[in-house]
Amino acid sequence: MASSVTQTSYPYLKDGPCGVSPVAHYTVMANVVNAANETQAQRKLSITVTLPAHGTDSTSWQISRSPPYPVIFFFNGFLLKPAYYSAYASRLATWGYAVVQYDTGRWPILKDRQELPIFQQLIDWLSTQSGLKEAIDLGHIGVAGHSRGAKLAALHFASGQSSVKAAFLVDPVDNTRETPESVDYPSAAKALKLANRPVGIAGASVITGCNPVGSNWEHFWPNVGDGSWLLEVNGASHNTFLRASWLMEKALDLLCKRGPTSHEDTIGLTMPAMTAWIDKELRGVQMATTDDQQSLKTQDSLLSSFFAWVNMKVELKLVEFTIKASEQQTHITT
Repeated sequence: MASSVTQTSYPYLKDGPCGVSPVAHYTVMANVVNAANETQAQRKLSITVTLPAHGTDSTSWQISRSPPYPVIFFFNGFLLKPAYYSAYASRLATWGYAVVQYDTGRWPILKDRQELPIFQQLIDWLSTQSGLKEAIDLGHIGVAGHSRGAKLAALHFASGQSSVKAAFLVDPVDNTRETPESVDYPSAAKALKLANRPVGIAGASVITGCNPVGSNWEHFWPNVGDGSWLLEVNGASHNTFLRASWLMEKALDLLCKRGPTSHEDTIGLTMPAMTAWIDKELRGVQMATTDDQQSLKTQDSLLSSFFAWVNMKVELKLVEFTIKASEQQTHITT
């Protein structure tokens, strides 16, 4: 299957039909619970918003990507910066998504219980911002994130909020020895099991103390709903899903025992799956059928092309790809 498809047949491998606007930065104050005495306190947030530069109604991309744009909240890993995930934000923007990120600063460290309410405050803030509120669709929200950020994304997705319709988790980490399950640190895997909703997951094959056994994607996978996707990136480690300064990357490589797959290749293998999953869940992109003559005349549907691409990567042993189904797991093979 893969051998008959050319590189140009893999749209999700590259930027989409939209441009990317200059990244906008904002500073706002959020209300958080003071962990010491349960009183209300304020925390300064640095917010980053990445918008498409323009939309398109081109039928070659199957679906309108004009404003208002669905919103993706991307949560960064523990004590990491939104800028480390700018590649994901830019790629999603080219496919017609507005991407919102925030940074709470490093001290004092917020517990999960303190940070979770910030999400709704950000939604409320966005709904009041002239120039932003007209460009975005807060009725169609997706959540994504890396490491602890993926845990936060999972908790928001599992909460049942009707506007949150998709989640993609990048090497998620749940409770650990340092943050055992408690009121302050709820389990995202347990929340997903109760919600019984499908998610997309990208996971590292290299397991270390940064994505420990009992907390990593292997812990999440049994608890997600049928139809979920799992992309395991062979040779990737926890830290190779981000890009930082040379010095920071070296420090994280030492801390997390980097595997043989580079940062660039790990992200390059993750972004097509992330974009395809979010398109499927938020925009309803479907597989082409034999009755879809227009799609067959031009190219396979976006999802068909994605599966052709992932088949090729499985054949090359760069990734493993699984779709969760009732009573079984379907492995994509060539």
